[in-house]
Amino acid sequence: RAKLAEFRYSALTWEESLLRNALFNSIRLSLSFTEPELRAHYEATRQRWVKPQWTLRFRSYASEAEARAADAELGANGRLDPVRSETIGPLPAESLPAELLPVLPQLKEPGDRQVVPRAGGWSLIELDRHVPDQPLPFEWVRNQVDQDLRAVRAQAVMAAELARLRSEQVVIDAA
Repeated sequence: RAKLAEFRYSALTWEESLLRNALFNSIRLSLSFTEPELRAHYEATRQRWVKPQWTLRFRSYASEAEARAADAELGANGRLDPVRSETIGPLPAESLPAELLPVLPQLKEPGDRQVVPRAGGWSLIELDRHVPDQPLPFEWVRNQVDQDLRAVRAQAVMAAELARLRSEQVVIDAA
């Protein structure tokens, strides 16, 4: 009987947890927000959306030897010509091309360069600018802001509903 009572308590706890989660998700999914509400939440939680961003400059070459020769020609203090090179960014790391991710740790100061294999050839990559604490633009994080605001509001609705039920001292008859 003790074991059966333990299983019954465990099952009731599990059922209560499932019902609470279902109610929370139902509330969360039923919420909708206007663009001004989302933007206001974004502004209020702006520091939550901060990610390091890189602006990179690059020139493509047919071979590794050509890329390394161009790097040597620039010397220690030379910079890639902005007119003759392409620019990527400012972007967070996960938005940069995958083949550039391994070299990001070596690009510490503007002007630092690395030769990188890329699709169809080689590139000389140069750090133009690194901003370690830059909030991402609202348009980039809009969906995350929406999910965050839904969770915050659903928690408030859920807390109010639970307080209302507790104040009424609702008793569930298992029979």
